Amino acid sequence: KSFWGYKNIMEGFAWYQTYHREPWNQLIHFFGVPGILWTVFIWGVHVPLPFISSSHILITLPGAKPNQINFGFLAALLYGISYLVIDPIGGILYAPFLYGMYISAVILRDRDQAK
Repeated sequence: KSFWGYKNIMEGFAWYQTYHREPWNQLIHFFGVPGILWTVFIWGVHVPLPFISSSHILITLPGAKPNQINFGFLAALLYGISYLVIDPIGGILYAPFLYGMYISAVILRDRDQAK
């Protein structure tokens, strides 16, 4: 039975939590998920959101130059919120790493475009 085959989200998360108790699975997720997520952020910061970016709304975050709202920002925001909803303590502890991954993606984009 897949995650999506459950009647409600709580049943699905109970299955997900049981599945992720295996030590090798946890190790792979500990390193693999942040790597994949950072790759999504790097791609996403290059892609402006339609309609929002045309209005010249800039976001200013510590550690990076002001930049337009983009898919990377949206992905970081949605991932962070979903993590906080699923596991508030884990979400709070993971938030600085998530922020660092997003900011580093913005910095890499800025350096690449400055060449």
